[in-house]
Amino acid sequence: MNVCYMNKKRDPHCPISNYSYYAQLIRSSCPEILKNCSYNNEVFNCCEYFQTIETDVGICYIINSIQTKNSKPYPMLSNMKQKSGVLKFQVLLTSMMYTLGEDEIPSVTTLYSSTLKLSLGKKYRRHVTVRNIENDPLVAETTPQQRACRFHDENEDGLYPHYSYSACNVLCRKRAQMELCQCIDHFMLDTKSERCNISGMWCLHSHSKDLTTLKPHWAKRPGLSCNCLPSCNETEITILKDVITTLKPKKYITYVEMVLAYLPTERFKRNVVRSRLDLVVSVGGTAGLFVGASLLSFVELIFFFTVRFISNVLMEKRKQ
Repeated sequence: MNVCYMNKKRDPHCPISNYSYYAQLIRSSCPEILKNCSYNNEVFNCCEYFQTIETDVGICYIINSIQTKNSKPYPMLSNMKQKSGVLKFQVLLTSMMYTLGEDEIPSVTTLYSSTLKLSLGKKYRRHVTVRNIENDPLVAETTPQQRACRFHDENEDGLYPHYSYSACNVLCRKRAQMELCQCIDHFMLDTKSERCNISGMWCLHSHSKDLTTLKPHWAKRPGLSCNCLPSCNETEITILKDVITTLKPKKYITYVEMVLAYLPTERFKRNVVRSRLDLVVSVGGTAGLFVGASLLSFVELIFFFTVRFISNVLMEKRKQ
């Protein structure tokens, strides 16, 4: 912006559009970033399972995500027989690592605690714990507003195959970019929309405070207010600690270990307090207690004013 837009003596070679092309030139491929992947000392092909995914921060490589086009999860199982769970890999370039659930995606608004900047010449060991959410089968019969969450298949106009809180925020940011600047940045998904040229990028830069931070709808500070519900199937990942050591002698490579500290000891469960059947039972019980009526009484009442009434009218006509 400073060199190619604000400067009056602009260099004629300044790129003024097609920024997605230059972003692809700069991004490294999976074999140039990752190698020597293993889980519990069982080696696997890094780039077969670390799949490409488009995000609003650029191309990322993600493992065991349901948001990729052709999802191919690696079986990372931990149970009472196999309690340990250690994912190891080597990173060849300075990178940013995100620790997320299977339905979440890296984004501009990802929590700082879920990220870890990887520098060459160091070894990173991250200890995590996991807590899942179990849903009662009757939860699916309620509306998203009643249960205050959405299932993966409730993904209307989504940019990704499944619904998640972060995917919803990306869609919200894309709509805000179109509303403010009538174009989207070169990292944003959906190639049907118009990509920003240099003037559009200046517009996004001018509204960066309104587009890169989230806020509740009642807050008056700058930010983006998105009406996004959490996922009903989200996984809560807690980072216990990060152990960082410097390699000696210094090497231009990064060693990463992701460790499941211990098996989950807690699980959230979402239940329906009162279902439709409970409503019928409650109404029937109340009616039976106060007026001595039951469900059969209501059927008889309908029968009396319909079938019985018509039958009496027809019999009267026959007599006449």
